[in-house]
Amino acid sequence: MRDDVAPSTVTVTHRTEIERFICERDGQRAGFLSYTLERRKTFVIDCVEVAPEYRRDGVVHELMNAARTWARAHGLIVVGV
Repeated sequence: MRDDVAPSTVTVTHRTEIERFICERDGQRAGFLSYTLERRKTFVIDCVEVAPEYRRDGVVHELMNAARTWARAHGLIVVGV
């Protein structure tokens, strides 16, 4: 990281009503991860999308960590498509 660049604020929000994790960087939407629950025991990652200006900036890593942590805490098997 360059010394003259302040670290960004990263927020990942889980929206269960739309089965989606949303990542924001400094208040701007950087990307999302959508999923479906199958048979109440399998967490299937359907899609991960990152805005072009945030690619290669760790957004997918943040989304995947949040999703895996939540799924495992709920005893779900995690499957990526």
